[in-house]
Amino acid sequence: MNAFSCRMLVNLMLLASLNGCAGVIMHPQVLIKPSNAAAELPAATPPAPSIAAKPVLAPVKPSVAEAIVVPPEPEFWADVVAARRFTDCSYDAAIEIWAQRLTQSPANFNANLARIQPYLDYVWRRTQVLQMPSEVAFLPLVESDYRQVYGSYGSPGGWWQLMPETARGYRMDVSRGNDERIDPIKSTDVALKLMQENAERFEQDWLLAIFAYNAGGQRVERVLSAKGIKPGQVEHVRQLGLSLTTENHLHRLIAWGCIFANPARYQVTLPAPLLPSQRLTEVRLAHTTPVAAIVATLDGFGPEWKSQHPLIAKTGEIRYAQSVLAPKQTNAELAAMGNLQRFKSAAPVLAAISQPKPQAVIANRARQQTLASNARVNSALVSSIVAAPTSFKVRNGDNLWTIARRFDMRVNEILALNPSVSRDTVLKLGHVLRLK
Repeated sequence: MNAFSCRMLVNLMLLASLNGCAGVIMHPQVLIKPSNAAAELPAATPPAPSIAAKPVLAPVKPSVAEAIVVPPEPEFWADVVAARRFTDCSYDAAIEIWAQRLTQSPANFNANLARIQPYLDYVWRRTQVLQMPSEVAFLPLVESDYRQVYGSYGSPGGWWQLMPETARGYRMDVSRGNDERIDPIKSTDVALKLMQENAERFEQDWLLAIFAYNAGGQRVERVLSAKGIKPGQVEHVRQLGLSLTTENHLHRLIAWGCIFANPARYQVTLPAPLLPSQRLTEVRLAHTTPVAAIVATLDGFGPEWKSQHPLIAKTGEIRYAQSVLAPKQTNAELAAMGNLQRFKSAAPVLAAISQPKPQAVIANRARQQTLASNARVNSALVSSIVAAPTSFKVRNGDNLWTIARRFDMRVNEILALNPSVSRDTVLKLGHVLRLK
């Protein structure tokens, strides 16, 4: 066999080898079939109905009906229970006694909890922003049952039952004409600030922080010092030997959490969680603004609104800096009353002018420009907001600071307009001060 014949034989052998491998191409990890291999496979049988193939990389696109379904709200009550600091309902026998006492009439308990829920929801969500336990939101349940309890000159008042000296220490106005302790927003601001300070004071020991809210921080510190106990070392309330009132205060607080954790045990029902549109939101109103239209509008929320904002409901006028709580879902109620546009237009204006301005002249000019650009505001309401008085007759309990605050002015501005008055002047009833 010559060289040419040998080369021909080798080529034929290589060609036969390649033809034998044309069916598949082997890869160490993947077996890839050619494009025409599917035509040679038998028809695939459909899967059994009970076995549904679950797409991994390409999920099925939802239908229109599925796309508009609102996702369920997180379970409010479960979150409240989970955020408690005191979860042992057997901590003391008094806790069960209080829980039974609070729920002795399930029907009354259910009705009262339905009334309380919007306020508890509002306060609890604020505590969660500050990373506080749920028991802080339970404090008004123990203190006032979330009712605006009036306080006399030397007694506690409002949701949080703040003492006058405590409230004044946080620059709240507590006078005969105006008691900011019954302002639900301002009093909550102060109470949460106080609880923050108590927690820092006692190294995040919330048992001691709650004791301090009821008995006073200095008293708790004296007891700890006398007994040689440090924050974090108190295992039971009776270690401190505090008064029975303070012990009952804590036991009632824990009892509320135990009821929320196990309502069936006490034969009560927790109301459905509020929708976002039903939650309370803050609306701040201006000083000395006649708000008959606003009061009439918000009055559509029922008598409960009046009970939570007694100063406004009683006078029909915002005599002092006030803030109100109203549901976010106001459109339907206000539209039915024909006041939708007026409220939507007035609320931002009132909120904008409620904050103290560095200069009264600039504030008034900004106020005029804001109102002029908003044609939807009721003309009577506009005139009442814009028309600031030129003078003011001193009333009982007034001083330069409260008057300046009432009219968005500085004390120095009032003094400049009234040369006969100084910071040391004792204002007399009926004295007329110039404001322009």
